Amino acid sequence: MSSIVKGLTDLVQGVFNIIYGTIATIVNTVLGTFEAAVNFVVSLIKGVFNISEDILKLIVGNLGLLLGLFLLYWGYVIYQQRQGNSNPQPIKELSGKINAAAKKQS
Repeated sequence: MSSIVKGLTDLVQGVFNIIYGTIATIVNTVLGTFEAAVNFVVSLIKGVFNISEDILKLIVGNLGLLLGLFLLYWGYVIYQQRQGNSNPQPIKELSGKINAAAKKQS
């Protein structure tokens, strides 16, 4: 009789283990999917901020170059005005004169 009771106890315990394992698997799958979705959104936001940071670095780097070019041109205009030219020559005309002078020398 005790072996029958032990067998039935093992059977019921096995059924409960199967049910518990199935429920645990479903819960872990749902939680894993939720965690993956959260990680995806967080990674996406981090990626957007990284791209924004890189774009700002590019703008700041180019802003420095453009500011330098502007200051060079501004210095040229002030130099021309101090030389008595109230209307400085545009850069395009200067480059044409420089090219013409280079052709005369060669």
